[in-house]
Amino acid sequence: MTLRTVVASLWKVSLLILLVVGIESCTQKSTSSTSTAAYQEDLSLHRPQVAAYVPTKVDTNRDGGSTANNYPAPTNHIKDEIDQIVEKTIDYNQSKRYVNGYAIQVYSGTESREKDQAELKVYALERVPRTTYTQPIYKVKIGQFYTRLEATKFLNEVRTEIPAAHIVFEKIRVK
Repeated sequence: MTLRTVVASLWKVSLLILLVVGIESCTQKSTSSTSTAAYQEDLSLHRPQVAAYVPTKVDTNRDGGSTANNYPAPTNHIKDEIDQIVEKTIDYNQSKRYVNGYAIQVYSGTESREKDQAELKVYALERVPRTTYTQPIYKVKIGQFYTRLEATKFLNEVRTEIPAAHIVFEKIRVK
């Protein structure tokens, strides 16, 4: 036997072993547990020790109300701070004369005849127009809305009669 035949036979044997190991590793192995006992593990070592809750004694006043003996009266309570903030907010809101809002602008231009036609279209919708004149521009508007969503909803109704109508920003006077 020559060295070449020995190497070739070793090569064939190693290839055969590799093939058998590869096929064996690809097959599914079913492992069935014959144990029917439920899983149990003692975790008491890891649980924190907590003292049992003991309710405190509650006394009753002559008025019939109850007072707890072990609670001190609150000091610097958060309720006082909240009350101050609420009062400041109320004062600020009462001092405001205008809020930001929206309106539907039907006409904006210099022609008084076109302004009158726009007002007639608004009256046909059974609405009352607000006309302003800032020299030299007439503006005809409908409605006052606090949110753009309300204005858009109304705009969709108005656009059937007045296609040029659009939403504009406006300050709304608070009553």
